[in-house]
Order: sequence, then structure tokens, then C-alpha cells
Amino acid sequence: MRVDNRSLRAVGQSTIPVTDDGYALADGVLLGAAGFDAFGLELSSGLGSSGSSSFAIELRHGADRVVAMTRLRSFNGDEAPGRTRTPPEVDQLEQLDRRPVILASFPVVFGLLAVGHALVLTVRHRRKDLAVLRSLGLMPSQTARSVAWQASVMSATGALLG
Repeated sequence: MRVDNRSLRAVGQSTIPVTDDGYALADGVLLGAAGFDAFGLELSSGLGSSGSSSFAIELRHGADRVVAMTRLRSFNGDEAPGRTRTPPEVDQLEQLDRRPVILASFPVVFGLLAVGHALVLTVRHRRKDLAVLRSLGLMPSQTARSVAWQASVMSATGALLG
């Protein structure tokens, strides 16, 4: 990748916890001391951010949170450490709520309507054929089953093709 007319090699990917710096979830880079030297930056410059260093920690299960926060406060110049927050991109995805399910149901509803419409048209078109079969002794329940089989075959074919 090229940054400021210098060539850099990406050696991995990382998820950086979101802090109050205002950067988007996909923006950012982690540099070591050599990376800062390559750009001629001081280690505390933060590449144009607030000039602070951030460390992400996770407390062990069962750890005393009050003691841990007191120790972290002492490392941070008696300031309470900042907490990470949910990235705005994740909040936006949660705001979608049920819309993807609703949008995905439209093709299903239209497919069912199309199969029903095709079935009604087929029965209307073949009404005389069904009348001939009824006059040859086909019972009403058998007529209904033949129409049901036709609907099943049409639905299964549509589902397989879809």
C-alpha cells in the first residue's frame, strides 16, 4: 500500500476498539516505532489524532473491577480510563431491525401469488377437460386431488428453479 508516497506492507488485519476519536470502524492503522520513524513522526503524534496512545484491555473473569480501575487510573495520570463503545456502523445495522426479513419475504409472497395465479388460470383453461373426466366417473375429491397435485408440482418446480 502507498501512503504519503511511501510504500508500506500490510502484515495483518486487526479490529481496533472504537474510542472517542471519531474515526470510522474501517479507518486506522497500527504502527510500531519503526513505522513512526519511517514517516518522520514522533511516537506521540497519533498521525493527526488527539496525540494519545490507546491500549485495549479485557479483565479476566472474576477480576476485582474496582482494584483494576484504580490501577489503570494510576497509569493514566489519575484520569479514569475511557471505555470502548459500539461502533456507529454496528448501531446502524441494529437500526435496520426487521427490514431485511420484510424485504426477503417479498419474493416469497410474489412467488406464492404467481403460483396461485397460474393454478387458477390452468384450472380455468382445463375446465372442459376436468368436466370430461368428471363425466367419466372422477369423483369431486379426486378432481380436487388432481388440482392439488398440479399445484404441488408447480410449486416444487418453482422452488427448485428459484
